[in-house]
Amino acid sequence: MDHRGRTARARALHRRRRGDGLVVPLGEHVLAQALRHLHRWRDELGYVSVNVSPRQLSEPGFVPMLAGLLAASGLDDPSRLVLEITETALLSNSVDLQDRLHALKALGVRIALDDFGTGYSSLTWLQSVPADIVKLDRSFVAGLATDPRKASIISAVLWLARSLGMSVVAEGVEDIADWDALRTAECPAIQGYYFSRPLTPDDMHAMLLRGPALSLEAV
Repeated sequence: MDHRGRTARARALHRRRRGDGLVVPLGEHVLAQALRHLHRWRDELGYVSVNVSPRQLSEPGFVPMLAGLLAASGLDDPSRLVLEITETALLSNSVDLQDRLHALKALGVRIALDDFGTGYSSLTWLQSVPADIVKLDRSFVAGLATDPRKASIISAVLWLARSLGMSVVAEGVEDIADWDALRTAECPAIQGYYFSRPLTPDDMHAMLLRGPALSLEAV
């Protein structure tokens, strides 16, 4: 949801099971489905974001696989696909991370730092990772409207992200007061259960056709 209350993005969700060898093929399936839905919703939705696990990121064939999916999808603007990478994925990866991330960027996709602020070295990642989007962890968002310290932190992150040419998404918005506080801070994009629970593709399509379900005049 952008700050005007319009649905700007969707997030592809899937359950991961570790140690059973399904992470990589399941991840490829999720990416293929995300690209299919991007084509379906090309006139209604700005972009779709997909979580990338440490295992996927370390696979030598990940970049060529994604390049093949993008070519087959017919997507005219690869930047409409956003890959969300957590700090855990960055820390646990043994591959040359910079080379891998720059290879992904060369495909035209965007990269988001997910759960930003939960690790000790988050500011280091802002400097070293070629990210386009910072996803502010919900621990900084919940109760924002009544916590001046959280408001100061979010204002600082917004300023820093803008100075680095990055956008910001605030995660975990479940209260109208927190949404209003984020809009006042001019946070460009917001997500959370206040706007919608996870939806099936068909329900998502119906919501996009209906347009925003929230009235900004009421808040």
